[in-house]
Formats: sequence, C-alpha cells, structure tokens
Amino acid sequence: IDEQIFNEYVSLSLRYPPRFIQVHSAREALEVVQSGEQIELIISMLNVGEVDTFDLAKQIKRRLPDTPLVILTHFSREVSARLEK
Repeated sequence: IDEQIFNEYVSLSLRYPPRFIQVHSAREALEVVQSGEQIELIISMLNVGEVDTFDLAKQIKRRLPDTPLVILTHFSREVSARLEK
C-alpha cells in the first residue's frame, strides 16, 4: 500500500514524498506515537492482532487528536456500527 500512496504523491507533483514508518504490532504503533515522531497520517488494518483496533485508535487519538486515522477494511458496516458506540 505504501507504493500506491507514494505514487499518488508523485502524481500530485508534491515537493517531498511521504516517509513511511511501518510497524508490525499495536505495541510498536503506540511506541512510535509516544516517541514524538512527526506523524501526519495513520493507516491501520482493521485486525491488528492482540489489541482491538478501536481501542488502539482511541489511544492514538488521545495522543494525536488532530492526526487523521484511516482503518482499512472490507467490512464498512462493522466499522460504522463500532463508531456509533
């Protein structure tokens, strides 16, 4: 997915391409968020393993309330239902 996003940046003729930080667990994601690293967009899969994605999203949004968070899923109804809670 990072290649697709990079290609979209290139097509927009932006001066600087995005820099990606890839993590393999919710724990790693929280470590990056807490590190103070400048983050402009977060993309997550719906199933991140050991932690509920929505709990992870809440923790991230507490730390980075203005940073957009995208959750990738094929199950948009499930996401909509969880967001309504």
